[in-house]
Order: sequence, then C-alpha cells, then structure tokens
Amino acid sequence: MSNSSTEWAYLDSANERVVGAAGWPELPGTGSLSGQAAAPEQHPATEAEPGPATGSEPGPASWPRPRPDLPARGRHRRTAVTAAAAALTAAAACALAIPASASVAHVRSAVPASWKIIKYVPGGGGPEFSAITATSKSSAWAFEAFPESSAKPVAWRLSGSTWSKVSFPGRTGEQVAAAGSSSAGNVWAITVAGSRSRALRWNGTTWASTGSLRTDADDVTVISRSDVWIFGSPDVPSHPGAWHYNGHTWSRVASGHGLTSGSALGHRSVWAVGGKSVAHWNGHTWSRTSVASLLPANTTLSQSSLVGIYASSSGNVWAVGTGGREDEGGPTVLLHYNGHAWSHVANELSGNPVQVVPDGSGGLWIPVPSVDGIPFQMLRYSSGHLLPAALPVSGRRLNVLAVAAIPRTNETFGAGFRHRTDNLGRGDVAALLEYKR
Repeated sequence: MSNSSTEWAYLDSANERVVGAAGWPELPGTGSLSGQAAAPEQHPATEAEPGPATGSEPGPASWPRPRPDLPARGRHRRTAVTAAAAALTAAAACALAIPASASVAHVRSAVPASWKIIKYVPGGGGPEFSAITATSKSSAWAFEAFPESSAKPVAWRLSGSTWSKVSFPGRTGEQVAAAGSSSAGNVWAITVAGSRSRALRWNGTTWASTGSLRTDADDVTVISRSDVWIFGSPDVPSHPGAWHYNGHTWSRVASGHGLTSGSALGHRSVWAVGGKSVAHWNGHTWSRTSVASLLPANTTLSQSSLVGIYASSSGNVWAVGTGGREDEGGPTVLLHYNGHAWSHVANELSGNPVQVVPDGSGGLWIPVPSVDGIPFQMLRYSSGHLLPAALPVSGRRLNVLAVAAIPRTNETFGAGFRHRTDNLGRGDVAALLEYKR
C-alpha cells in the first residue's frame, strides 16, 4: 500500500551511513547497525487464544483443523510455520504494577505508545485482513480474505469510530491484494484471482470496476481519480510491471517492466522499486538507478531485492529490501536517497519485509511477516536505529500483512490475523491493529 501524501514531516537522516565501493557491511551480532539490542517483546498479563466470537477467547477445542501449505503471493504470502519453539513463559512477570495512590495523570503518562489489536473477526476459511488504507483517523477501509476457501472478499469500513462490514463487489475466489486512496471519495481496491486482477474504485457512494488486467497485481499507488498506478507481484516470473490509469483506461507502460511497488509525490514524480533497482517516473518515462552495491550479494541460497518504497520529498526517499535467504529470509535492509545519491542506512537480521510507511513522527514502520518458523516482527526506524517494536501479542501468534499510515497524524493501522502459536494455518482470526500515541 502506497502513501502519496507529502504532508508528513521529513525523516531525520543525520545518522545515515553511506556505503562506498567496498559494498555490503558486515552484520553485527545484535542484528542492527545501531549496536543496540532489540526491544524486549511485551506480553499482556493474560493471552488467551482468539475464539469463534468477536471479543471471546475460548480454548483450543474451538479451533479449526490445520490447513495445507499455501503458495507465496507477494506481500501476502502465508507460509506454514514449523512448530518448534518452547512454550511461552508466564506473562504475568511482564505486568507493570502501578501504586493505587498514583494520580490519573501519572498513570496515563506511564502508559507507552504501542500497537493494540482493535478488532477480531473470526470465521471459517482462514480469515485474514489482507489490505488496508486510511484517509483520516475516522475514515479507512480494510479488506478481509479467506485463503482456505473460495469465499468472496469482504470490505470493512471505518466511519467515525466504528468498523462495519459493507457491500463490496468481490467475486468468488478473489482476494484484495492491495488498497490505496487519495481521499475519502477516491478509494481503490485491487483484487487478484489467478493471473488476473481487477481494479475497483469507491467514489464516496458505491464501488465499481474500472477494468480487468492480465497481471498478478501486488501494489497500488493512488495520486488522483485520473492518475493511478498498479504494480505487479514479484512472485510472477514474467514481471508484469507497471500499469497506469488515466481516468478512462488502463495501459501497460513498457518502461515500467519489472517494477513491483511504488510511492508518489505527484503526477510527474513517482518512485518505484524492482529487483535491485530504484525507478523514477518524470511524467513521460521510467528511469532506473541500480543499488545492487548497497544490498547483500547473491549466493546459491539467497537473492537480494528491493520490496517497498516511500517518498516524502524529492530529496527524501526510503527503500526497503531483503537479502532473500532461502529459509529464514532477510536481512532487512533500509536505504535512503538524499536527492543526490542512495546510501545504506540500517539492516536487521529479520525475515522478508513487505512495506515501508511513515510513522508520522519522523520514523518508519516496516512489517516483516512470519516465514518458515520465524516470528512476525514490526520493525521501526527512528533516530538512526532499526529495532523491533513491542507487540500486543507474541509475534509467534500474530501476522501483519499490511500497514497504512493515517495522514496528518502519528497513528497507523495494521491488517493481518492472529493464529495458534507457531502455526499460521490453525485457529486463524482476522485482526485489525492500531498504533497511537
């Protein structure tokens, strides 16, 4: 999901470290160039499994049977997790005791900003929220998918403070792979079914299709009602690349071949990534810059690539990539463009990131979904450091597939699902998250 707004503050790049001809730096033992250990994961005092009814969390007897492994699909891949790790230790030790005599003001100030699960949606078919977009704190859309079945995708709309299921023209077997918006009356959802995609638009009143494309789409960048880009999935060997909508028709842009994710500053300034290159659209054509020297070198068991990009201004662009190790994925790599050159900023020994969005406070959010037994992590880049953020439940029981920054705020929505410990295919319950200060 792309973010085209230019209203977020510029990110602090004072701690940026340029990588020269020597190439890829060694990874420190801490898993971060900052030299700091990752923040300890926080667990609630009680952490029951989600059950079949919203707000209730009964025991294992209510959980559905395991499902078979599912194929990879761009940022929405769902690889079965290998059950191996030891059981969770008692979470009560993580609770913070607050004296009864503490004032209300003191108690509030003692509560840190954090991610919280704001909605569970149980059901059959392995439900998950696969895409999300927001135009304000009280206006957003999230899309529910059912990878275990051929059920139609479901749309949820935030209006005010309430998320409600609303009518949506999804078809049997489709999933919403990406969503984006430029206003509350210009919201886009890109559905995928096999090798075909549909581009659906909400005009403030109804949803309607703007066309069907012969591509496996994975990202959408919305600039206006007559200027929209769709980018193909990196998992498709033919690399469908970039498609553009001019308000009437969709066309495939030849110079955009192989591009997989984008972020726009305006009609004549769109940034995208594909493979080991960053591309820029000037209103007429895509030009490319290789950043291969800033990424880990390929090996027989790994292949690095860029996976996401966020442009704040012409002199402040961020790209996230992965070393693509065969089993565990990673490392996650963060690059920055200062208007003149690309540089390596940070890396973390995590799996395969899928996105990079602003946090509204001068930092970045980078979700890293579970893969091959590696728990989910929500990475945050802030003040020159790339570290895991605290989660409302263990990353062994939570997977976030997409995040959406809320414009003109320091708040963010997340979309994904909760599952049994170390098992992405059992007990799944669709989940929406929110980060707020």
